[in-house]
Parts: sequence; structure tokens; C-alpha cells
Amino acid sequence: MCMPSIEVLVEMTRFFNVSMDYLLCLSEYNLSIKLLEKPISNKKTVGSILESILNLDRSHQADLLKILYYIEKDNFSSAK
Repeated sequence: MCMPSIEVLVEMTRFFNVSMDYLLCLSEYNLSIKLLEKPISNKKTVGSILESILNLDRSHQADLLKILYYIEKDNFSSAK
């Protein structure tokens, strides 16, 4: 089996807008670097917020998901 060069792999990640980990099946998450680097505030990016969430214990992650659910629900109902 012939393996592509690193240059070809980099071009593929750019073409498909995915990370190298996703391309090589080392991650199940199809998040592009551009998305992870997207600023949400002056000091936080999508990636830094995801990292903060992953560093929380399971209980706090569950609490955060409940809050997000209610915000999304409220946002959806007010959009009608």
C-alpha cells in the first residue's frame, strides 16, 4: 500500500477543511482548525471554550449541558 506524502496529506486537510487527526481517523470529531480558532470574545476561541468544558468534571459538564439546552429552547421559542 502506498502512503501519501505529508504534503499531500496537508493539502487534503485544507481541501476537506478538517484536521489531520480526523483525516487519519485518529479523531471522530470533524472540526476544522478555522472553527477552533474562531474568536467568541476578546480572550476566548471556540477551541479554548471546548478545552475548558472538557476539563470540567462530569457533573459540571452535565450542568452546563442543561443550561445550554434551556438557552437553546428559549432562543427557539422566542424566534417563532
